[in-house]
Amino acid sequence: VKRVAIDVSHVADAPSGNPWHRLTAIYGAFLTKNKFFPNRTDVDVLFGCGSNTPVSAPPGWEKIGTPKCEREQRTANYDVIASSPRDGHLWDLAWDYDLPCKDEDLFKAFVEVVTPNAFSPPDVPFKNRPACWIARQSGRIRSVGNEAEVIEAMKAASGDAGFQYLEITSQTTLMETITAVQNCGILVGLHG
Repeated sequence: VKRVAIDVSHVADAPSGNPWHRLTAIYGAFLTKNKFFPNRTDVDVLFGCGSNTPVSAPPGWEKIGTPKCEREQRTANYDVIASSPRDGHLWDLAWDYDLPCKDEDLFKAFVEVVTPNAFSPPDVPFKNRPACWIARQSGRIRSVGNEAEVIEAMKAASGDAGFQYLEITSQTTLMETITAVQNCGILVGLHG
């Protein structure tokens, strides 16, 4: 088998600007790659693109393969195209609390692929890390009407450890997000 690809063109969260949503799609593609092409480094990832639109894959996908437009499958002569699951895997881990994680090593392998060496603890003791607020004011939904009051209350309560305002956007890389969150002693933000 010479040319292989993973099709994510049907996965709604594949191009998502929301890093968590996108990560769920990346995990699905990781599982697909692990199942069908476990030792391949030359895998293309096929995104849905308009007929004249270049592929525009948000950060993270390069860890799975080379982003391409799904229309290229007609001309690339792939030997095998595996279809990634639409959703489910990370959502199940997040929401189905009683879901047994039978292959923990596979999830650990995923973490190492997308964030190699990411989980080294900061040098600052946990109790001396700042209280962090994850902003959502630029989002269309779930913004906080009294954010200024919340921030002032957090600043007053955090004492010597300090306060940090985190603005994580669709352009924030996974490593930047992990680093920012790891440096927090307390993390506050809106769910959903």
